[in-house]
Amino acid sequence: MKMKKIVAATLVFVLSAGNMVYASAAEPTPGNNTAEILATYNEEEPDPAIVYSVDVEWGSLEYTYDSGKTLTWNPETLKYVETVGTSTWSCEENADKITVTNNSNTEITATLSYEQIDSNISGKFDQAKIDLKTAEGTTAGSGPSGTATLSLNGALSDTATTKTEIGKVTVTITDFIGVNSQYKSNGNGNVSGFFKTTAEENVYVFEQECTGTFWGSIFYIYDQTTGNYSTATTRYIISGSTITEEGTYGLTKVSTGQGTVGFNISDVAGKKVRVTLDLRDEDNPLLRVKVFD
Repeated sequence: MKMKKIVAATLVFVLSAGNMVYASAAEPTPGNNTAEILATYNEEEPDPAIVYSVDVEWGSLEYTYDSGKTLTWNPETLKYVETVGTSTWSCEENADKITVTNNSNTEITATLSYEQIDSNISGKFDQAKIDLKTAEGTTAGSGPSGTATLSLNGALSDTATTKTEIGKVTVTITDFIGVNSQYKSNGNGNVSGFFKTTAEENVYVFEQECTGTFWGSIFYIYDQTTGNYSTATTRYIISGSTITEEGTYGLTKVSTGQGTVGFNISDVAGKKVRVTLDLRDEDNPLLRVKVFD
């Protein structure tokens, strides 16, 4: 939402020695004397500060180990026969889960790690990295969240008859950690490199420090397995003409070929340019370009 504030002019008259203001010798005119006060809207959108607020909800992380051994009475030998079955780990409902909720006005990444204390027992999360969108646009108590489940593997000693510490879990919160996506510039221009993933599915971001004019045209699916473009069957061509200001631009999806139209942003030396490839709407792919210090 664009915030608008009113900027009003204040008229102040200062009299100082050596710079006196004298009235005319003429008699003042009877009646009211008025002056216009002018005001304008400031259309500049404020740049709010980032506020980090993350909730981490832990399950009890208390597990029970069952070795799977059974004893069966043999009436012929009058002895118990021990059978070794499959060992299992179990816990109460949700005790093995960790939930992270983002209340920040920026995207974040929660990274989960397991540290072994008992060298015989390892731990593994079903997702060791939770990427969360910004909480902007949500309501209190309903920020973006994700849950990871911890499973254990290995054998617990039969001497651990009381609660015994076997490992530690650490949750680290950072700015969003993107990874290289399958989208890359073809180098037609001085925009080069992979677009990184964002917390928003099918939205990718590329940032570059600029030393001069920033321009480019083609973005395409890059085969990271083979390391070449030949197997890429889908390309996105910027459909608009050359531009000189930041904004949002439509893309045209094609199967082959290269185009020459694109974007061109001048006077950006010493600044950073962020290009966002938005493919959420298959029929209306967009490229957003923003310049900032």
